[in-house]
Amino acid sequence: MVPSDGLNDEEIRSILKRAKVIMVIGASRDPYKASGAIPRYLISKGYRVVPVNPFASDIDGVRALRSPSEYPGEERIDVIDVFRPSEEIPSLLESIRGLNFGVLWLQEGIYHPAVLQLNNKKLVWNRCIMKEHVRLFGSRKGQPGIR
Repeated sequence: MVPSDGLNDEEIRSILKRAKVIMVIGASRDPYKASGAIPRYLISKGYRVVPVNPFASDIDGVRALRSPSEYPGEERIDVIDVFRPSEEIPSLLESIRGLNFGVLWLQEGIYHPAVLQLNNKKLVWNRCIMKEHVRLFGSRKGQPGIR
């Protein structure tokens, strides 16, 4: 059983209100997969999305990084949103170690206790960032469907 991340609506609302740059690890070119529809939704809501996909050079015209370590410069990433299987989380933590970020967000169905080792980072797990945004801020009208 996956434990609760312990965050209340005000904490989630605050994360989503403050965020400007969201790195999406596991972003897809397929708009009908959650990992494709959700980055598009985030862009439509004004977030700057940095897609990470080792098999895509771009996603909807946005340059995709092959790995998080390719992120240029010191610019802060407000949220790292993860669409990777739970068993990949320990190696993913290694790949984001040197990044300047505030929140690690594991999508619905994703959790690994290794995330608890991150100090000074806000952690969200087993939650869909789009569902939380829609629930707290309004509709996703006009967005592609999700399979």
